[in-house]
Amino acid sequence: MINQKDYEVIVVGAGPAGSCAALALAREGVKVAVIDRAQLPRQKTCAGGIVHRALRHMPIDIRSVVDRKCFTVQFNLPASSLCFSISRDQPIISMTMRDKFDHLLVSEAQKAGAKIMPACEVFDLRQGPNSIVLETARGRHKARFVIGADGALSRVARSGGWQETRQMIPALECRVGVDDRMLDRFSQAARFDFDLIPDGYAWAFPKKDHLSIGIVRIGRQSSRLHDAVTRYAARLGIESSAKLKPRGFLIPISPRKDGLIKGRILLVGDAAGLADPITAEGIFSAVLSGQIAAEALIGGGFETESVKERFHREMNRQILRDLKSGRLAGNFFYRYPKVRNRVFRRFGEELTEAMARVAMGEITYEAVMKSPLNYLKLLSVWKS
Repeated sequence: MINQKDYEVIVVGAGPAGSCAALALAREGVKVAVIDRAQLPRQKTCAGGIVHRALRHMPIDIRSVVDRKCFTVQFNLPASSLCFSISRDQPIISMTMRDKFDHLLVSEAQKAGAKIMPACEVFDLRQGPNSIVLETARGRHKARFVIGADGALSRVARSGGWQETRQMIPALECRVGVDDRMLDRFSQAARFDFDLIPDGYAWAFPKKDHLSIGIVRIGRQSSRLHDAVTRYAARLGIESSAKLKPRGFLIPISPRKDGLIKGRILLVGDAAGLADPITAEGIFSAVLSGQIAAEALIGGGFETESVKERFHREMNRQILRDLKSGRLAGNFFYRYPKVRNRVFRRFGEELTEAMARVAMGEITYEAVMKSPLNYLKLLSVWKS
């Protein structure tokens, strides 16, 4: 019998991955708890852009926490004086504030029956043959399985025996208050600017009453990002650097090499290393991987080998294969900027269309990379 502090599943982390996992489990009548070290709702440093393909997998209606809908995306390559724009009838990216978005998801999980325990740090965990014991700030808790959804610096992964094999990239984000004229100027499109830093890009996202601007570097070095974001703000017409209060964070853009499940622990979202290797967007994989973990537990009857087989199979089919293809494309995109810009000069409209189709969920990176025509186009530019 399960006592008051025993659960079938404990989810560590109340972000999109953890909340979606808990919501799916609670809806099936599973006794599940969500533990988060922060008080909820909590701030989360993030650009706050939700691509349309993530909306396709969203388990609830999130319109109440969407600040703006961007039906247009702009790609700028100033070193080559190139600018491309793509639009859709549905929003390509929906803008949100992560404290509101995350809180909506975890509140829905609570309504479905999940126990929510904020301000509850996990200190350690121990796996046994039939359960896992977690030592937390609120005492000892036991579960049959644990889902680690506690972000890039996952305590669950460290305690569970994972090595650090993900590629972690640095990013800076600023929330900048601007006047109505400037906000209106940026209100219709999500903007991406390349060439401003090596191996990365800058973004400008319109929110309800401010701009989110930032820099992400896909390479491993984080030097001079603060200078880069200041230069970018000036390029956008934000004159006073005093308005900028950059907040740094790390994004894991490659999955862990030692697997995503060990015994009775499943890793999802950033804890697993599932962010998009080209854009560093992580909400899509977070939402989907949380649901896959829940489905694996339920479908596998909470039997470790069956759960493991289902989790591996569906993560590979729905996420990991496509991330591998995305990394191949990303390596070219950021390692060879001069060739990339030549490719954009020749095939920029087609490339931006392909990127929009990926964001919309109409096509995958895997499908793009399997097209022989795309390799012939690349070869023609490389030889030119």
